[in-house]
Amino acid sequence: MKEAGYPNGFKTKMIAQVGGIDSEAWVAMQRYLKEVGIDAELDMAEWSRWDATIFEGWKNAINQVSLGAFRLIP
Repeated sequence: MKEAGYPNGFKTKMIAQVGGIDSEAWVAMQRYLKEVGIDAELDMAEWSRWDATIFEGWKNAINQVSLGAFRLIP
């Protein structure tokens, strides 16, 4: 982190779907990031809010997109 210019680490947010099949993986990732100095707030969003971040954009966050997720657009 020091070589990357973050000697004290940094904060970010992880946005994942409530009830997603990989929710436990996001909790584990949050723990691993903490070990290297990244304080990642885990935001378990309901579908509509999560969906809005995918299509409207987000800033300074990691957004979860499962391989099994799909969206039909008429």
